[in-house]
Amino acid sequence: MTSSYVIIPTAAVCCYLFLFLAFMAAKKTGEIKAFIMVLASCILWTGGSALMRLQAWPSLGFWFQASLLGLFMLAYWLFHFIVVFTESECHVMTKVWLILVLASFIFNAFTGRLLSKPVPQYASDGTVSYIYDLSWPVLVFFVVCGGIVLHTIYLIIKSYRKMN
Repeated sequence: MTSSYVIIPTAAVCCYLFLFLAFMAAKKTGEIKAFIMVLASCILWTGGSALMRLQAWPSLGFWFQASLLGLFMLAYWLFHFIVVFTESECHVMTKVWLILVLASFIFNAFTGRLLSKPVPQYASDGTVSYIYDLSWPVLVFFVVCGGIVLHTIYLIIKSYRKMN
């Protein structure tokens, strides 16, 4: 039995791939390039999630990490897109946010101390559910991504005020 936990991310990946291919064929401006990276992150996030739930090769852990990377890079690439779109001067912070996202992801990928891979639990009817062990160290991800989101909102508000 195929569950919605596989169908929904698979459908999302198809939509993201369609948009990705359409934008790849477009003339490349700074905004288009940044948006392509947003779409690539969405594909990695949802594709990794679908393949993890399908327990595809090479492993559940691999696809969990791929999905996690896509999710956290999505926050960064959305920020980068807003920087390009609003023509903001955030060259230093763009690098700082990228380093923080990648450093926290790499630390977690090798140690599993911030967010460990889920444990599959098999039911008698053949369905699989995943048990996530969330503990306080996951706050590192929330702080980094939350900081990126707040900075993005600040740039949008600043750009809006500059237009008026």
